[in-house]
Amino acid sequence: MASSRDNKNVIVVVHDAGGTEVIGAYIRNNSKRECFVCYGAGPAKKVFARLRLPIRPVGALVGDLSRVMRRHADAKYALIASPGWMTKTEINAIQAAKRTGVKTVVYTDSWLDQRKRFGYPKKNWKKLLPDAFWSGDRYGFEQLKKWFPDLPVRLEPNRYFADEIRRFRAIRRTAKKADATIFMSTVGEDSSRLLEALLRRLANAERPPRLRIRFHPADRRDRYDALIGAFARRVRVEKSHEKELVKDLVRASAVIGTETMPLVIAALCRIRTINFVPPGTRPTLPFKEIMLARNVRSAARLAITGKQ
Repeated sequence: MASSRDNKNVIVVVHDAGGTEVIGAYIRNNSKRECFVCYGAGPAKKVFARLRLPIRPVGALVGDLSRVMRRHADAKYALIASPGWMTKTEINAIQAAKRTGVKTVVYTDSWLDQRKRFGYPKKNWKKLLPDAFWSGDRYGFEQLKKWFPDLPVRLEPNRYFADEIRRFRAIRRTAKKADATIFMSTVGEDSSRLLEALLRRLANAERPPRLRIRFHPADRRDRYDALIGAFARRVRVEKSHEKELVKDLVRASAVIGTETMPLVIAALCRIRTINFVPPGTRPTLPFKEIMLARNVRSAARLAITGKQ
């Protein structure tokens, strides 16, 4: 990485895939102006490998992250992904940086209530907050200002979205005709229910498109095998091995899933995109380009026909 003018590093800590994609794109687009020293584990390692960015391994424990921050006590600031559900890496990184006197910035990657990621409404949850927030889009920016009125909030455009759309358009020029419905898996039970409804709808279609499953990094690749086997004679199902999201999207006539960031990318690429959110659950993807379905049957129908 290029050295910054004042020779101070920016310390990066990442773990979950979504936040890593956003921060990784930011690093690639700002590496000539800043010197980034990156630490991570879990899905972040694969994301950085694909982006050809160096990353150093780090444990999730406070002690591991405290040693990192002490090593870089003169850093300009620590850029940390929004805390996820898989580990406490990000929360512990914030606390370790604050104890060392390093300014902390959390770059959010979703539109969920960010307060809950810091323990709200538990007592003293505010002690876990960073010094500042960044958001990649206007929706998130306005939400953060409402949720954290006492903290600085910066609108830092999400370069991951822009890079993915540009890459999609470049590949689409020479790609074959889109001929697949892309199912974006998530780790919750809603994902299984949605896939079953989709398979039933496809099985009854006169000319069903192929179904291609793109797995969430934390999902098991054998999780849906029984469902796939039950419909094997009527629906052609593929498991994606593509590392790049856009290589699946160029094949998509429609994309369907539940509250996951790839739906946003698909919609911004102008692909018919359906977000299934069960009744009683508040949708979090604020983009008007995404079609909302409240039951699995209507979600599957929208994916196949584009009609409610």
